[in-house]
Amino acid sequence: MPPYEVNRKVMAFQLACADTGDKTCPFVVRAETMEEALKLAGEHVKATHKVIVTPQMAEQMRRAMKRV
Repeated sequence: MPPYEVNRKVMAFQLACADTGDKTCPFVVRAETMEEALKLAGEHVKATHKVIVTPQMAEQMRRAMKRV
C-alpha cells in the first residue's frame, strides 16, 4: 500500500443520544454509512430505552447525525 493511503481518513457518521435530546445517556455510535449508524442507534434505542423507533424519530436521528 502506498504511504499516502496509510494516513487517509475515512469519513464516518456519528450519532449520540445526547444529540437527540437524551442528555443522560452516554451512547455514541459511529459507522461508515448513515444507514448502518441508524440501524445501530435503533437497536440501542429499542434495547436500552425500550422504545420502538417511529418514522419521526428516525428523521430526528438523521438530522442529528454528524459526519466525522
